[in-house]
Amino acid sequence: MRELARRELDEIEESVPRASSPAVRLDCNESPFDLPPALKELALRRIRELSFNRYPEAAALAVRDQIALGAGVTPGQVVLGNGLDEVILMILLAFGTGKRSVIPVPSFSGYRISSILAGADVVGVPLTPWLDIDLDRIIEEARREPGLVFLCSPHNPTGRLAPAGAVEILLRDTKSLIVVDEAYGDFSGTTCLPLVEKHDRLVVLRTFSKALGLAGIRLGYAVAGRETASWLSRARQPYNVSSLSLAVAGVVLGNTGFVHETVSRVVSERERLFQALMAVPGVVPFPSSANFILFRTPRPAWEVDEGLRRRGVAVRVFPGERSLSGCLRVTVGTPAEDDAFLDALGRLMVNEDQRAIIGGGCHA
Repeated sequence: MRELARRELDEIEESVPRASSPAVRLDCNESPFDLPPALKELALRRIRELSFNRYPEAAALAVRDQIALGAGVTPGQVVLGNGLDEVILMILLAFGTGKRSVIPVPSFSGYRISSILAGADVVGVPLTPWLDIDLDRIIEEARREPGLVFLCSPHNPTGRLAPAGAVEILLRDTKSLIVVDEAYGDFSGTTCLPLVEKHDRLVVLRTFSKALGLAGIRLGYAVAGRETASWLSRARQPYNVSSLSLAVAGVVLGNTGFVHETVSRVVSERERLFQALMAVPGVVPFPSSANFILFRTPRPAWEVDEGLRRRGVAVRVFPGERSLSGCLRVTVGTPAEDDAFLDALGRLMVNEDQRAIIGGGCHA
């Protein structure tokens, strides 16, 4: 079948899940908190009322109305997708085929994969040696030919915010479509949503998977100017969001009081986890504005990853990313989950120190 498949697919690795599923999962940046029981019961009642033999509401107008109200825009400026992965692919299909797709590297892998699938020319711009966005180089690449620029703020996997004024500068100094992924924006308290009304070339992405704790329902959305959203919507598959997802989203959007407490708890635990990581021998954590922390160890990242998994803890490792050599990313979990991670990591580091002393050297 190889001769029939698109050659570009050689650039995409097949996603193969690991056989084991550790007890403590801190590798996917999910919320550690499920939906409050009362809201889950309300959502289940709404689902029971659905006619499973009917297609979902094609326009998803009720949910788009609720999102628009919270974002300060009109429903026509909101485009829903089956998770942000689908929304990103829709953007590339609508605006990226045959165009340059400028992406900070490393970043969320979905930008690159969707760009390849849509037939865009992927242009990776490495982060600076300090793991910041290299705004000057991004502008330089975007100026070569109008296309798309992806910016994730807070950035995944570093947790850092985009440079101050970066979005306005990109809109001013380039002619490309600027896509700002704010999947983790709730944990930083920052957003560029107010800029949407002023700039047709700006698309802001948001998700239900992080602060809302609804990764399981697969729902994300884009907010853009009316004309931009109209073009984007034309790349959307009919009935792309299930009735079940829309029912749960409707309940949650009508009862968002729990979100503030969730974000507050995650941010507080993030700071505790950061301070605890600083106390682990040889470990250097990077400050984060998201719900995860990137950290570097003196040992090869894959060794640490495997050692943690043997102890029942899953974190994220970045094989092949030279700028992240020795780095891993841990999601902020519950205090109990984070303590289990810290205990496992501490034991790994201490064991390494003992071997270094016995061997008369150290592992770099």
